Amino acid sequence: MLRHFEAAEIEFLRSLGMLRKDTTVSAFNFPRVHVECTYTSMVQYDDPLNIAVRVERVGNSSYKLAFEASVEERLVAQGFVTAVCVDTSSGRSRPLPPELAEALKKSREVE
Repeated sequence: MLRHFEAAEIEFLRSLGMLRKDTTVSAFNFPRVHVECTYTSMVQYDDPLNIAVRVERVGNSSYKLAFEASVEERLVAQGFVTAVCVDTSSGRSRPLPPELAEALKKSREVE
């Protein structure tokens, strides 16, 4: 399920305009520092999953996303992912890029 959450996160960030095909090696990265998932119902092989993503929290250097996975409107899993912005040269956390922080905050307001 976590692979599906990651794919949903990528599409979510793309929908905010934060991912581009021409992305090059960046000065920062977003490792996951906390991941959790609660399975609430069984999923069969090849079931079409619908995954809703919402912004749970936007911090100075991190963000937390919430996920709900369903099959035909039946909730099958819920989870959270916390990612921290890390400077690739120093390995230390750094503030979120302003455009990402703003896009995440706007998305949270719309919810």
